[in-house]
Amino acid sequence: LSDIVIDNNGSIWISFFAKGLCKFEPEKNQFTRFSNGNLQSTNILSDSVHALYKDKTGKIWVAFRNQKIAEIDPSNNDIKYFSIKGDNVNSSAIITKIFVDNSGLVWIGTYREGLILFDKEKNKFTGIKNNKENAANTINYAYSIYQDKADLIWIGDLEAIHTYSPFSQT
Repeated sequence: LSDIVIDNNGSIWISFFAKGLCKFEPEKNQFTRFSNGNLQSTNILSDSVHALYKDKTGKIWVAFRNQKIAEIDPSNNDIKYFSIKGDNVNSSAIITKIFVDNSGLVWIGTYREGLILFDKEKNKFTGIKNNKENAANTINYAYSIYQDKADLIWIGDLEAIHTYSPFSQT
């Protein structure tokens, strides 16, 4: 088991590192399985699902190990996929976390490759790893991401907690 989120309809989404994704609808007592290559399930790109996040519009964001993310509309299970490619983005990054901030920017935490930011409106990915002016602010392993009431982004890695201000981009 890698993550759990509850959508706006009360359905429970459960992701697994090697078994895909499940949606449980308690009012129907029904499971929908999302898997790669299984004829008895809804097909997804990979069974290696590392993280989930429900954004403020109610969409479920899915982070796959293989440098792909997806946005699922829980009302109809419609899936939109995005391949992670862009400026300062390592194509072998292993995704550890996904988060959508108040402005709609998607933050993708990785193992060894720092953060990747996705602007869905521009369909643009940008990697953020090293702060050359301050080595203490270098993010290599981003395992948790949170936004506080002042819109400051908090990033937890293996060794420290980092903050990022969307207003000053520092």
